[in-house]
Amino acid sequence: MGGKDDFFGIKYLEEESEVYQQQRKNEVEIKAENTDAKKVYAMDFIDSAFFPELKSKAEATKVADENKLSANFFEDQFFGREPTRREERSSFEEQNEDRFRRSEALKPTDSDDFFTQQLLSHKSRTVQDREPFKISGEEEQRMARAPKKAKRESRRTQEEKESSSDDFAMTEATSRMRNGLKSIYELIDPVWKFDEEVLLDMMTERMIYEDETLIAFDKPYQMAYSGAKQGQAQLDKLLRKLRERIAPDCQHLHLVRSLDKASTGVVLFAKTDERRSQLREAYEEGRVEQNYRCLVHNIPEENNATINIPLVKLINGRDMRLENVKNPRTKLEVFNVSTSYEVINSSHATNCSLIGATVSKDISNQVRAHLAYGTGCTLIGDYKYNLKTKGEPPRLSPKALDQLNLRPHDYRKVPMFMHLNQLLIPRAGKGSKYISIRAPVPHFFHYALKKLHLLKR
Repeated sequence: MGGKDDFFGIKYLEEESEVYQQQRKNEVEIKAENTDAKKVYAMDFIDSAFFPELKSKAEATKVADENKLSANFFEDQFFGREPTRREERSSFEEQNEDRFRRSEALKPTDSDDFFTQQLLSHKSRTVQDREPFKISGEEEQRMARAPKKAKRESRRTQEEKESSSDDFAMTEATSRMRNGLKSIYELIDPVWKFDEEVLLDMMTERMIYEDETLIAFDKPYQMAYSGAKQGQAQLDKLLRKLRERIAPDCQHLHLVRSLDKASTGVVLFAKTDERRSQLREAYEEGRVEQNYRCLVHNIPEENNATINIPLVKLINGRDMRLENVKNPRTKLEVFNVSTSYEVINSSHATNCSLIGATVSKDISNQVRAHLAYGTGCTLIGDYKYNLKTKGEPPRLSPKALDQLNLRPHDYRKVPMFMHLNQLLIPRAGKGSKYISIRAPVPHFFHYALKKLHLLKR
């Protein structure tokens, strides 16, 4: 064939050996002159050696950048060259342009449910072809808790709606619940919300007796004498300013006998320490008569009786509870006290009774404990001495709930109905043998008696 082309137009290498050698010599000289030049890839070398008509690597890269195409695919795959962020983004956008366009058409609407939104938000295929939606373990736990949380939120929202008469048209059931408890607590002075000045004004108005040596107040519901939690009403913190208002000539007000926080009625103070000592001695000797009014669940078998059950004190931290003596050999101090009672009124329909209890020589919680252990009757609202279910007040009968306009579980929220109605105190000087100090029955107590038809007829 000589110097002619073969059938395919390719010259034989041996015929062009001189040209090939000259090209190799030129390449070596260029490399020697550019020792600091950029690295030459193997593919570039092969291209320049055997295909001189191809453009240089720099020109090819420039064209690739302009066309947003990667001209270095083989280098990236086989020689470890990392693509730039711009190259990655350009390639991704071009390869997925059609996929994004379809996903835009499949975006979920506001009316789609949660799972539809999750399925359509990141998928480009049709719903029929898409794979099942995978949920992580953490997401699965969160979704499992969602119904309970939603239920709590729904209940809270419902209660807020029920408490607003302007925004909520109440049904008969919610109206009964709202009106029942609301009617009771509207008749209670919210001492837990009052500041000091309001409490002082209130207690000044509640002074029910005063003489040269004594002064008495009508204690409201939920006012403790001492030991109250921060922010709650406490009577001993008011005594100094209260004395300055009502008994400025008195040096100090001395407490004679306190009441439980949940009880209401007469609280007695002596103006001198000597008078306090005399009265405390009279209490210990049983010469001070205390008459209580108690609204209880159940009806005693006997209309009137005296309970002489020995009691012991069980103390757990700040909590004190009286128990009947079960072991005659107990090492605890035994209190041999008595409580006389009579049933003032009762209702078999509601299974409730109004009881008058009288004690002389007594200890704290005595009446509550004796009524529970001796008659099986627990004060409505009393958490401590419910023998059937400890830790919660007695359940009310359906009829009692209906008459008080309460829902079945509202029995847990009613106040305790125990009121020290009268004190009979021996006089220090001449004249009448006893001083009678009375405190009127609270309005919320009277309201409950009226609703339960237990007012004395």
